[in-house]
Amino acid sequence: MDVTNHIPNEQIFDFFKNVTTILKKNGILIFDINTKEYLQKLGKRRFVVKKIEDTLLSWKFSLNSKYLKINFSVKEKNGEVASEDIYQFIYDEEFIENILKDCGFEILRKVYDYRLPFKTRFLSKVCYVCKKIW
Repeated sequence: MDVTNHIPNEQIFDFFKNVTTILKKNGILIFDINTKEYLQKLGKRRFVVKKIEDTLLSWKFSLNSKYLKINFSVKEKNGEVASEDIYQFIYDEEFIENILKDCGFEILRKVYDYRLPFKTRFLSKVCYVCKKIW
């Protein structure tokens, strides 16, 4: 979980193709993606700060059409700061489903936010259960 959106667009097909080399025929692949709408909504927030005891956590968001860049920082009481840029690539369901089909997967089940069999307006995740068919 929470892996697929970190794979750049130009590598996503190869990722799923490589999974087929590991799985046996009828093997099961379970993964999720953050929805396009969720990442776009998150990108509009721009900045979030949270304090936990003496530690300050911050997220800076920068959105474009292909990905959401998140600069995550941790600042300790002593002033020490650690920071990292995290990229969440934006995929729509149709794109992912076409790649799965092209790589030899059948989608057995699609669940929204780990509990709903149907799409609603305020979803953050789509979870796929797929079977390798060839």
